[in-house]
Amino acid sequence: MKVPFLLLVATLGTVHSTTLGESSYSIIHDRGVRSYFSTPFSHGKTRGYAGFYGQSFAQSNPFGVAGPGSAGIGGGKTCGVPPTNCVRSRYRTFNGVCNNLVNPGWGMAAGSYSRLLSPKYGDGVSSPTTSVTGEDLPSARVISVDVFGERDVPDPKYTLLNMQWGQIMTHDMSLQFGGSQAQKHATSCCTDQGRIMEQRSLHSTCYPIIVPPHDPVYNDFDSHCMSFVRTLTDRDVGCPHVQFGAPAEQLTEVTAFLDLSLVYANSDQMNAQLRTFSGGRMITEQRHGREWPPHNPNASTVCTMATGINDVCYLAGDVRVNQNPGLTSLQVMLLTEHNQIADALASINPHWDDERVFQEARRINGAQFQHISYYEWLPIFLGQKNMRNNGLIYETTPGSYVNDYDSSIDPRVINSFATAAFRYFHTQIEGRLDLLSEHRARTSSLRLSDWLNRPVIVEAEFDNLCRGMVTQPEEDTDDNIDTEIKHYLFRLDNPIGQDLKAIDIQRNRDHGLASYNDFREFCGLKRATTFEDFLDLISPRHVEKLRAHYTSPEDVDLTVGAALEAHVAGALAGPTFLCILTEQFFRTRVGDRFFYENGNIDSAFTREQLQSIRTSTAARLVCDNTNIHYIQPRAFERIHLGNELQPCASLPRIDFNLWKEEVIPYRAIDGVCNNLNYPNAGRAVTTFARITLPTYDHDIDIVRKGSDYRSLPLARNLVVYFFYNTSIYDTYAEQLNYERMPNMAALIFSQVVAHDITQKLITQNPYSEKGIQCCARRNLRVLPEDELNSACIPIEISPRDPIYQRYSVGCIDVIRSETISPYGKTLSAAQQMNRATAIPDLSVVYGSTKVDSDGMRTFSGGRLQMSSDDILPETPNCTSNACYRSGDSRANQTPFLAIWYSLFFRHHNRVARILATLNSHWDDEKLFQETRRILIAQYQHILYHEFLPAFFGNDVISSLNVPYSPHIQPTTANEFAGSAFRVFHLFLPNRFVFADARDNIETILLSDTVFNSRMLQTRYDEILRGYVKQRINTQGYSDEVLHRIFKNKDGIGIDLLSMDILRGRDHGFSPYVKYLEFCGYNKINDFDDLGKFIDFKIIEKLKKSYRSVFDIDLMVGALLENTHGELIGPTFKHIILEQLKRLRAGDRYFYDRTDGVYPFTAGHQLNEIRKYTIGHLLCENSNIEAVPRSAFITPRSDSDFIRCSDLPRLEYSPWRVSRY
Repeated sequence: MKVPFLLLVATLGTVHSTTLGESSYSIIHDRGVRSYFSTPFSHGKTRGYAGFYGQSFAQSNPFGVAGPGSAGIGGGKTCGVPPTNCVRSRYRTFNGVCNNLVNPGWGMAAGSYSRLLSPKYGDGVSSPTTSVTGEDLPSARVISVDVFGERDVPDPKYTLLNMQWGQIMTHDMSLQFGGSQAQKHATSCCTDQGRIMEQRSLHSTCYPIIVPPHDPVYNDFDSHCMSFVRTLTDRDVGCPHVQFGAPAEQLTEVTAFLDLSLVYANSDQMNAQLRTFSGGRMITEQRHGREWPPHNPNASTVCTMATGINDVCYLAGDVRVNQNPGLTSLQVMLLTEHNQIADALASINPHWDDERVFQEARRINGAQFQHISYYEWLPIFLGQKNMRNNGLIYETTPGSYVNDYDSSIDPRVINSFATAAFRYFHTQIEGRLDLLSEHRARTSSLRLSDWLNRPVIVEAEFDNLCRGMVTQPEEDTDDNIDTEIKHYLFRLDNPIGQDLKAIDIQRNRDHGLASYNDFREFCGLKRATTFEDFLDLISPRHVEKLRAHYTSPEDVDLTVGAALEAHVAGALAGPTFLCILTEQFFRTRVGDRFFYENGNIDSAFTREQLQSIRTSTAARLVCDNTNIHYIQPRAFERIHLGNELQPCASLPRIDFNLWKEEVIPYRAIDGVCNNLNYPNAGRAVTTFARITLPTYDHDIDIVRKGSDYRSLPLARNLVVYFFYNTSIYDTYAEQLNYERMPNMAALIFSQVVAHDITQKLITQNPYSEKGIQCCARRNLRVLPEDELNSACIPIEISPRDPIYQRYSVGCIDVIRSETISPYGKTLSAAQQMNRATAIPDLSVVYGSTKVDSDGMRTFSGGRLQMSSDDILPETPNCTSNACYRSGDSRANQTPFLAIWYSLFFRHHNRVARILATLNSHWDDEKLFQETRRILIAQYQHILYHEFLPAFFGNDVISSLNVPYSPHIQPTTANEFAGSAFRVFHLFLPNRFVFADARDNIETILLSDTVFNSRMLQTRYDEILRGYVKQRINTQGYSDEVLHRIFKNKDGIGIDLLSMDILRGRDHGFSPYVKYLEFCGYNKINDFDDLGKFIDFKIIEKLKKSYRSVFDIDLMVGALLENTHGELIGPTFKHIILEQLKRLRAGDRYFYDRTDGVYPFTAGHQLNEIRKYTIGHLLCENSNIEAVPRSAFITPRSDSDFIRCSDLPRLEYSPWRVSRY
């Protein structure tokens, strides 16, 4: 016998009493082994844009998941399809996707239930369960009437609130697609005369309950049929993952998590209908001095007796909100609780916007709900000892976390839990509801069946109903079913209704649940071979009834057999149901990344907040959301000695002051919490975003192949064919406006920007100081496949290469970027890491970690470290020509880059001294942070108002002037970093220019400057003068870029463009044509469709190089576009400008925000920032005498220069702050 993963049940003796001894039942959970019945979610592959740019920068249904009720097959229901990749967020999604970052579909709305045991359908695929003989099982109504009693046995210990909380929990976790019995169903299976419809008229989803001729209730009305509609399955709606012949799996409309989706809904669209979008509140209607849920526009359909537009009928996150008075009352409480929390948070954090207040209130409300459910409610049913033994609850010290989240645990709702085990507690339903005064005197009683789907009674008697709920006993948890739900359920205005127990039994068969005997064995009990074997847990009287109705012990329904078991001591269920319930609530907790006690997530509560949440009780919830003034502290228990009525004011409550957020005026060095909704968006050492989903071979990390599954053309061959010694750019260059052409200062500034917002991590070889080698000695060839490191993606060179063949070079080492398969797993596409912060924040100066930043500081006067030559700080004991340090490890690549870093270092120290003079009372930290804040603002102003216009024209200033949006994640797109922004390599010349004060010109090969930053000691000002005078190269890729950069002693180097092409393949970029679609162009189907973007002569060459238009690399296609008089073609232009727009819109600290966290004063400080230009930076921090009036534009004559002394003078006096 296979022993289940979670539960082991010791051998149990014959039952002699109604309760089993605690010692006879043992539960063991092995956390080191994955459950054998936890199966991964399987879904069809999808291709599309990865949600990097939302519609108008807003994320509207970013995952494209169809919510319940979406149009589609199968009665308007559709399967949910999870995203291929997830964004790590502070908050849950409404539809539950991406809770599990490895298996995004686990627990999502519109997904399938999971199973503990394989289904036992009659036909093995989808038809209802049958007897082992092949005959139909006995009528569910017969079993309900004959096996289950109707005695009224009040529970001696627990209140109706106990039962009602259970219904709230099950509604939060499960809602079967279709088959609802709560309202008049569109599909009828019985005639108006109470007979089963003829076969030709019977809908395929009908599975009516047969009522016997001598039924004690229905016979009086000559009714022999109870309508029952089957639950929709993945086969019914055509889910993409369904395999031919595989058993059907039922679908659930709601998330599997305890996330209060019954309040907040299960989709973005539905949630939007429930929110005010002001102050974080949910929509309510004010009547009689109280808040009520909003009116349902479909009241006449949803609520039984609603006929007019003003009749009470509610709209909520769950369609069942109006079902019964107790349920509706609790939903009202949870709704108004949200608004009370939102009001408290908005009051103590007035700087929070609506979204932040809403999400934080939702998070707290959900945490309270989970705490009450696990620590107050579940122990009643599952037993304290059982829950502690199995890791469902813990003894915790104040403020301690329980970090038990396990991404391998499938949190989906188990079918046997939703369909059988959790429905066992229908036995607790009381058919008479008492209305009680504040003194607990009964004022009236309601018949339950009179008020189903009639919430008008809730508004009329809310407080009296709620007092009754916390005072009146529930029905005992036994084998009795109240007549109100056994004969009169949802009777509307009819004399009889439905039978809830019969429905439960029928649903058991509809879902093909394995038999009671199967589950006994699964849970470690002895498998029965005769009915007598059931006597270990079921009374002789009930065993005889089972024998009378079922042909074999193998036929007994789980819903029936397990409901008759004697309870385990300390619990309210027998061993079989307890086994299922315990497994489910273990999964619900441990499989929920956002579970409130988890401290290993960015959105974890602080220890103090968590401790305050642990004071939550059901009694406090009732007190805060009703006009009840006295209540017993343990509201699930009846009033008794030790649980007497107390004033509500005496109960502990959450201290919302613990959520008061200190307003931090300065950006974090690592970029964290720039966006409060997505704290890690743009943070250093996080994954790049993507414009399209990654395209790898086998969808994981293997470099993509062509559409015919053959290798793509060699990158070097493409470079030689298209970009070496060709006239491709001659025509384009003729169309350029040379009156306004960027200079070398602008070009190298692009490298500063690139380094500021992107830095790849390259895979290292931990076992060799030489690193990873991909080429054989002397670069003759690529290493054999069995010797080639998997991190290699070398540039293979043809023997006929016009350059490298002269040097017998057949291979150049290229190492793949370091990746992370999301969250340590290998089931999802690899993602590259960005070591830099994504926001333009001068991390090249200040670093992207606190360690880096501290390493740059003097901790005196707010200044940065400097070498004796006032260039940059130096690495101690360095003997090479590349010894400078900055916030970016690439500072020494070339002195033409390092000089920019030096200018900002000098400028920082100059401004710090000015501020220290103005504010002598400021300490080092204040001076450093204020100086850093000013420099970042000046840098951002230069970037958006000088650099981008230099390359894209002045129109970009207005087009990029977008407001801040908390919905925009300020992340860097992989395609921007790995391809689009590398277009500036195209403009690098073969030689850089030096110019002395007398305008004497010298030049130096680009390759001779590499790692030669010592040159700054003697040629600092000459570099700057040459910078501003030298025009960028417009004649195509220079020889230095194509084969000499990083050259060896033979004068041969690498091909930077081949590396850029390979980097796109390494990073899984989609083919070029996909980005044309992203840019808004029509879909490309063949090469000739490219004529709008690329000249036809070049298209003919593309046809010879690529076997399909869908193979063209992004880098190649975009570089070949006709630029129509602009410097950069439309695809790269679109990607670059969209990226920079996104970084501005998503930057909470962007310099010109007048409503930001710590804005510059609009009339004074901001004006001074806006006066600052690149000319000021050059003049103030060097010895040059003049700069071009537009310092990023190549001057055409001396008249284009302005003397440094004539530049507008900047004032820092607006930063003077009084000491007092």
